[in-house]
Amino acid sequence: MCLSPTQPFMVYLYRLLSGTAMLSIVCSLYAQAPAPDACGTDVLHQQMYNHDAEYQRTFDQMNERLYRQLLQHQRQAPSSPQRNNNSCDQVLQIPVVVHIMHLPGDQTPDDQTSNLTDARVQAGIAHLNDAFRNRGPYAGGPYYTDAGISSVDVEIEFVLARRAPDGSPTNGIVRVPTAYSNLFKDDPCGNGTEDGCMKALSIWDPTRYMNVWLVNEICETRADNPGSCWIGGYAFYANSHGQPYDGIVNEARFWGASPDDSKLHIHEVGHYLNLFHTFRNEDCANDNCLLDGDRVCDTPPDLNGTIYTSCNSPVPANRTSNSCSTDANDSSPNNPFSTDVQDMYENYMDYGFWVCQNTFTPGQKARMRASLQGIRGSLLQSDGAIPPNSALDVGIERISMPDGFACSSAMTPVLEVKNYGTNTINSLVIGQELNGNLLSSYNWAGSLAPGQSSNIALNTINIPFEGTHTFKAIILDANGIGKDSYSLNDESCDVFDYAPSAILNTLPYCLDFEGSANLPAGWKKENARAASLWKSYEGPLACADAGQRAFYLDTWENSAIEFGSEDAIVSSVIDLSNYSSAELRFDRAYKRAFAPLALTVEVSADCGASFQQLLHLDELSLATAPGFAYSGLWIPGSCDEWQQENINLNDYVGSSIILRFKATYTQSAAFSQRLYLDNLCIDGFSDVVLPCTGPSAIASAVGEYVADTACLDGAGWTHYWKRAATPPATPADVLLLSIKQDGVMQLEPSQVRVGITPAHGNGGHDLSAAPYVSRQDGWYVMGRYYDVSPTVQPAEAVSVRFYYDDTDFQDVQQAVAASPVPGTLDSHTALVFYKISGHNPNPALDQHAGVMPAQFTELFHAGTPSPTAWTYQSLGGYHQAEFQVLSFSGGGGGSNGRGDGGTVFPVELLHFEGVAAQEQIQLSWSTAWELNNDRFVVQRQANGAFISIGEVKGKQNSRELSRYEFTDDAPLLGSNIYRLKQVDLNGSFSYSPAIEVVFSRNKGVYLFPNPSKQQFSVQLEAGEAGELDIRVLSMRGKEVLRKQVHASGGAAISLEWGSIPAGVYVYEIQLNGRMYRGKLIRH
Repeated sequence: MCLSPTQPFMVYLYRLLSGTAMLSIVCSLYAQAPAPDACGTDVLHQQMYNHDAEYQRTFDQMNERLYRQLLQHQRQAPSSPQRNNNSCDQVLQIPVVVHIMHLPGDQTPDDQTSNLTDARVQAGIAHLNDAFRNRGPYAGGPYYTDAGISSVDVEIEFVLARRAPDGSPTNGIVRVPTAYSNLFKDDPCGNGTEDGCMKALSIWDPTRYMNVWLVNEICETRADNPGSCWIGGYAFYANSHGQPYDGIVNEARFWGASPDDSKLHIHEVGHYLNLFHTFRNEDCANDNCLLDGDRVCDTPPDLNGTIYTSCNSPVPANRTSNSCSTDANDSSPNNPFSTDVQDMYENYMDYGFWVCQNTFTPGQKARMRASLQGIRGSLLQSDGAIPPNSALDVGIERISMPDGFACSSAMTPVLEVKNYGTNTINSLVIGQELNGNLLSSYNWAGSLAPGQSSNIALNTINIPFEGTHTFKAIILDANGIGKDSYSLNDESCDVFDYAPSAILNTLPYCLDFEGSANLPAGWKKENARAASLWKSYEGPLACADAGQRAFYLDTWENSAIEFGSEDAIVSSVIDLSNYSSAELRFDRAYKRAFAPLALTVEVSADCGASFQQLLHLDELSLATAPGFAYSGLWIPGSCDEWQQENINLNDYVGSSIILRFKATYTQSAAFSQRLYLDNLCIDGFSDVVLPCTGPSAIASAVGEYVADTACLDGAGWTHYWKRAATPPATPADVLLLSIKQDGVMQLEPSQVRVGITPAHGNGGHDLSAAPYVSRQDGWYVMGRYYDVSPTVQPAEAVSVRFYYDDTDFQDVQQAVAASPVPGTLDSHTALVFYKISGHNPNPALDQHAGVMPAQFTELFHAGTPSPTAWTYQSLGGYHQAEFQVLSFSGGGGGSNGRGDGGTVFPVELLHFEGVAAQEQIQLSWSTAWELNNDRFVVQRQANGAFISIGEVKGKQNSRELSRYEFTDDAPLLGSNIYRLKQVDLNGSFSYSPAIEVVFSRNKGVYLFPNPSKQQFSVQLEAGEAGELDIRVLSMRGKEVLRKQVHASGGAAISLEWGSIPAGVYVYEIQLNGRMYRGKLIRH
């Protein structure tokens, strides 16, 4: 028999294969060239993936994220030739600690024992660097010349740690005597396995160091010994980053013994940086080369790590194996192979003979660097490779300006530097390069104490042309004595774009996404660790203002998104230097689902170096549509499911800004619904001062909605009129008066709260109302247009009641000589109401097209004589003014709502809805304002009477939008009628209109139990019958279980989990054209 303890790879193959004939083939192959010990990574990974739900989740998330990132990389590479000329592919360094876990008897370092010498450890590091830099004995050549694939310099280096976790000096080598040097990695030990017990004896922070453990022998279990000792090494993929088991285990006899022997740990480091075996392909699948096999496009499909008979012949003439014929199946531009080719036995991640191996491909380089700069990014921030206690050591932490782009042709770079030495840094000479051209150096003088960091602004440089550029900063001198003691952190580089043609300097600017599926020039999508999920949606959006396109966050179709990650749209530079006021408006639509999102709008006034928050919407406040959308992706169904945000930008006028719309996944975003954005508009205004001669002068000055208008009255007051950027539906949305005197803002009103009681016999009357209460540029449009013209003549009497506080207006009875404009509220003169009828030729004040010119009749003016009776009282910080409109037709001011017997509902209820969801009914409602509101009592009708089923605490006094939810866990079968009982602080109460929700227990389908262990069942409600299609999907969308059966009501269909691992899944049940979807958990 040809197998021996030094040939464990053959043992492994023998265990995989069967029969003496196959064994003889293996022996004959082995006789031709030395073969490696096998890698244990795949077996270890599969064990953890099948039995550890959290490991499975993070592994799937990692690969989904890498797929999106590398897909973007593949698309950019062919069309961006400047990427090679303007590149910051700097050499990345990883600090390494080698733990020599030697047998207790091997006390003296000796390369013939398990206790290797320092020189052997250093040789293994040198071999690792030569292989990753494609040099010396590891230099590979070009392969598959038609496809242009060649062995490449990965530009990653490995450095034995110089600084221990406690900051003390180290050589990066730790020696530990232990019986675990003969490692039976799967045998139990404590609460885990011997792998964990061995690593617990010596481990350094895996977020700062790559941990390597060298042992004498690696086996699976003692029960299988010696047949289980086939493993030469194993590693954990990057989803284990920071875990107490993260790192690489290697048999010591191979480490640094020769350039070929070191290919064992070169292979394992590839796994550590997220490379799979090139033969990770059970069926040669290659429909998508970024998802199939080893997920690298320029390594051809390879089946089961084929053994090759020779690798000494010229390449590619004498290749001897082609295990797959699917090399060209992927017809996308990502795949470099247009014809079938031979397997790549030269690749380090193959199981070819070590003497053959000399190649990492460009695709493997991209995947490793993306993993190192992404999920393993903390290694690049580690100080583990920096010598401690150096008298003089200062390093560049990062370039904070530019950060991907420049805002103007005159750019001032900013660096963050840190003093790693023990001496104070008093001076630096910092060199600057632009596109490889050396510019003038910057001389810095100051005081930077040991351990401190500081931002340094360099000389302003001129960017010569529009396009992509590379900026590099180099520390040339520290404290006047030349280079410091550690030069590897003295340089930093940034690739950035300069696009002056994309700067927005003419406002208004509106991005409605109608013209293209892409963001305009200068705008970008931003995600720190992956390709962005912001995409263009094309199709009807059920609202004329939304048009046919919007941008949306594609979270429903992408489940592998980790908690806390962010996805942003970043604007181009917006120049506000020529405007005296400015605002941002945008429309959004969102409905809640399984996982919550948050949206933050931010602004930068320093070209992206830092951002300040303008608006934050959490899960509740982000939702624009009530209830939940669990089944299928959600698309807005009406204009009511869109909401506009208006944000004041006045603090930034006179400067240039960048806006960022940032979505944050506040949980793992498995099946979060889409978030839609549309009509992103930035508007700027310049004051135009005109004499105030009355409403007609103001109306004529409005023009075509392009700028603010102001007028100056005889008392020195400047009246500023703000109007909508698009033609309004009513005059109430046109103008609002705010007042300055001698350039100082005297009054900037908040939102007025309005209640209405139309008296109509014994009950209320529903009026058609158009509310306009919107914040614009720090001012507020506060009008409400009430169309009472369809009512039977004579018009009913209407009582209008206003609630406001001291910040809304000056005293309600104060009168100031001014010229109020019909259809608006004069914020200094206090409250004014008008009857509006007819048509005004100026579209800014147009109400009903095709009618005679508008007539404005004053109905109520606090502080001046009026044909109406009004009352006023103070309510503990809030105020109430009420007046009666005796008789009119055409229009009037007020608020939507319904009076009931003369009692006002003392909150403004915007909506009240209910949705049946699985075994519950979800109720939701929102208010525009609240006055003395203590609580809401939720009531449900039973046997003709309402009973209370729960309470929700109110906001007491609020002038902001408030959202509420309540879950009825035990709804009635069939019709459920709900109402809200609103209770004041003083105990008085009123009722909302009632709503009806029909509940039918998931509309005919039960799934139970959930969670479950061994099996679960699906049962149809009595009366239901049909073809039932039950699917269980992984969170990546892969089908793991399916059953199709004809079912009738009352019968339970059982499904066994079988070998499916514990975790969170999604069920999809189809019955008679209906789809039910939800989460399903196996314990």
